[in-house]
Amino acid sequence: VKTSYEDPSMGGLFGYAIASAGDKVLIGAFKANGAASEEGVFHVYDADSGVLLQTVPNPHPAGGDWFGIEIAVYDDRYALVGAPRDSPNGAAYLYDLEDYSLLAEFVNPDPAGYDSERFGENLIWAGDAVVISAWRDEGYEGSVYIFEGFVPEPATLLLLPLGGLAVLRKKRRK
Repeated sequence: VKTSYEDPSMGGLFGYAIASAGDKVLIGAFKANGAASEEGVFHVYDADSGVLLQTVPNPHPAGGDWFGIEIAVYDDRYALVGAPRDSPNGAAYLYDLEDYSLLAEFVNPDPAGYDSERFGENLIWAGDAVVISAWRDEGYEGSVYIFEGFVPEPATLLLLPLGGLAVLRKKRRK
């Protein structure tokens, strides 16, 4: 089955990022235009039929956000979607793929305040941790942030710096 976005003017590098979630295929189009230029979207297709199930728009659309440049899936139910040029320092968004609701937003915990550090351009799930890079952080020296013990629900996180690597742990409630 060949799947392509049906409106070429809105394609926006359709297929740059792809991920699977059970019987669904997620396809990023990070340069898709909506209300703003290159705000980005991701599409969810049925893996067997190629039928478009949902187009998920950028939750905070602004020109050049590049939402959908990277997609990671956890437990065939949750999608983490990068937006590395989300003003001013990048972001990543967590979605529930059952109802496409936005569950959480990850923002750069140590922003430098200049042009995007590209936080969210590269991201993965590693067990129960979310790993997000900011490769332009510290003048291109780069940083990687690990959100440990993350359960796919909004969480309060605590930053513990370790040189170029930061480990973020969910705060324990007493």
